[in-house]
Amino acid sequence: MRAAIEPRPPVPSRDLRADLADLYASRYGEYVGLARLVTGRAALAEDIVQDAFAAVCRRDGPLDHPEQLDAYVARAVVNRSRTVARRTRPADDLDELTLPGSPSAEHEAALAADRAAVVRALATLPQRQRECAVCHFQFGLSHADTAAVLGIPPNTVKTHIRRARQALIVHLEDT
Repeated sequence: MRAAIEPRPPVPSRDLRADLADLYASRYGEYVGLARLVTGRAALAEDIVQDAFAAVCRRDGPLDHPEQLDAYVARAVVNRSRTVARRTRPADDLDELTLPGSPSAEHEAALAADRAAVVRALATLPQRQRECAVCHFQFGLSHADTAAVLGIPPNTVKTHIRRARQALIVHLEDT
């Protein structure tokens, strides 16, 4: 009788591994911030991002568009974050969120009140509007790239960004 041979997990190409390592080093904090904003769970955000990178690394075959690796990983982070958000209760730690890509400590101290107000305002938005706003304003993604990351049509992204901007303006004027 032949022994069962377990299949090996796929090994990504050196280029993909190197590109993932560079992306991990340069954008990890921003991905964690995105996961925190989607889930409202600071404690799970790092795990979500690491799982997303691991899933991309385990992927069979090459990417169809390797130049869009950043958007692909961001999409994986959003998808995993949504799954976690659906399976867990909303957390009360949204008020403690900081925006990804925070400035230096001195500069952050000067802007702490404004940033806290923006984070509280973001927490009031519906999830899809919050996702679109963070991708567009924080990550600087175009409408088309935001649509690709979130898996929705570009015109829907435009609508959510417009509504999010209007709601944020109203909320921030009241504070």
